[in-house]
Amino acid sequence: MHSLIDHRRWVVKSTPESTALPNGGSEVFAKLISVRTNGDPDHFLKRTSLHDPKRMHGVDIAVKRLIQAIERDDAIFIHGDFDVDGMTSTALMYLGLRRLGLTHIKVEIEDRKRGHGLNDQVVQRLISEKFSLLITTDSGISDVEHVKALKDAGIDSIITDHHTPPQVLPDALALVNPKLPQCTYPNKDLAGVGVAFQLLRALYEAVGRAPEEALQFIDLAMLGTVADLVPLMRNGEVENHEIVRAGLDYVSEGHGNLGLKTLMDSLGLDATLPSAGQLSFVVSPHLNAANRVGDPRVALLLLTTQNPQLAQYLAETLIAYNQDRKLSQTQLSDMVGAAIEEGQIDLDNERLVWLEGEQWNPGILGLVASYVVDQYGLPVILISKEGLMSRASARSVPQFDMMDCLQNCESVFNRYGGHAMAAGFTIPTKQLPEARELVLNYARNHAPKNGDTIHEIDGTLRPEEISLDLHQEIQQLAPFGVGNPTPRFLLPRAQLDNLKTVGSGRHLKCWTRVNGTTFETIGFTMGDHVDQLMYFDEVGLVFRVGRNDWLGQSRVQLELTDVVEPTDL
Repeated sequence: MHSLIDHRRWVVKSTPESTALPNGGSEVFAKLISVRTNGDPDHFLKRTSLHDPKRMHGVDIAVKRLIQAIERDDAIFIHGDFDVDGMTSTALMYLGLRRLGLTHIKVEIEDRKRGHGLNDQVVQRLISEKFSLLITTDSGISDVEHVKALKDAGIDSIITDHHTPPQVLPDALALVNPKLPQCTYPNKDLAGVGVAFQLLRALYEAVGRAPEEALQFIDLAMLGTVADLVPLMRNGEVENHEIVRAGLDYVSEGHGNLGLKTLMDSLGLDATLPSAGQLSFVVSPHLNAANRVGDPRVALLLLTTQNPQLAQYLAETLIAYNQDRKLSQTQLSDMVGAAIEEGQIDLDNERLVWLEGEQWNPGILGLVASYVVDQYGLPVILISKEGLMSRASARSVPQFDMMDCLQNCESVFNRYGGHAMAAGFTIPTKQLPEARELVLNYARNHAPKNGDTIHEIDGTLRPEEISLDLHQEIQQLAPFGVGNPTPRFLLPRAQLDNLKTVGSGRHLKCWTRVNGTTFETIGFTMGDHVDQLMYFDEVGLVFRVGRNDWLGQSRVQLELTDVVEPTDL
């Protein structure tokens, strides 16, 4: 099925033969569970345990060195990345080690000007200030030369990371990364904070602390996991789903990080009813705004402070940062959109969007790239030319591994890294023409054509199956996120009545009518399509089953994802 308003294509998932639920439930929910689990609902309907952290390669060596540091009260330097995964990893490691009595700890996270990973200034600081041990969080797996310089100076390094390892690895005392070829840890999709959390769990166990003591940091592990968009489940592996579920429960019970609770309160969110969506789409952007338009250390300090007054001030600073971020994002989105409309990209023939601009805000590139991916269904690379050097953010579609692409073209980059769906690189500006041709040629042979990206629908619903009871059943699958998206359904034929915009024109609101039944309907960020949709007598709807509690009255609501051609499925 083709979208009527953008370039997306949709397909309804096939339902496995076995759809019975062990504890009953509607037929719709039974089919949904079967689709999500290939007929095995236990992953959703009962809690699972986290894996034994000692199964991760390098954890045993790292734990021994940390115990030695505790006994000697070594001077430790924790160095992390500047996104939310890096911030939470760094905060978790700092707070966890402080809880064990370590006092000589310094913490630093990078910013976009200095880039990801270690750098010469950090190395010189560790040497001049006589640190004994470096711990990296959410970074370090590619820092061969910097780790060597530290080793030559007699400083040990423990690298905790989750990014794709390069062929040549740093000669660190311990490399803790589930993606290492020699690592047999079952969950290859841990976020950086998940790796740090598991190392801390192993350390607490080794020094005789109760398991519950390490679990007091589960909310930070949850926050970094949802923010980094790692799969909550894949091929039957559900550890990330459990980290997020346990973290949300911990927060809802009134426990957890002071800074996180203060920011949620400042944003008007009920900390007793947190959701992965709130953390991913409301809280995380405010934390990330610090590294996009301000100082990322503001966000790190919020996650580590024990002072309520300071936490309130820092939360308000982040809210102000986010207002600036929104303005910058809108401006750059308009510029990129205009470039595409002017024909700078051959959308009919190219399979990747490559755009360059002078002094584009590097903190916003990834956000705008994600927006372009959603609009055109193609992988996107946006480059900010900054004199002799340029920086890029890349976002992809499920059928195209961006890291494979960059690895194939690595000869032209100064530095690159990331994941299959999100990556980035720095490059000498003079080499951009060569890089562009290499990347576009690779995409021509490996990326899907424009309009060929397939999105999945969980099932088709009849109007009588749409209810608040179904909405409540679906919540048993939460938390939702990458690898476990909120279920999407299809209404094959429907009419849209009373179309209008709300929210200053950003959102679409209407009534959906099908077979004599009407449903309140909202299309978030779809306000631009109201005039277009008025011309269709009948459409198909891709939607989520939502709930509207306006004025204390609960009623089911359709949350539009897309509008497609009507079908007789």
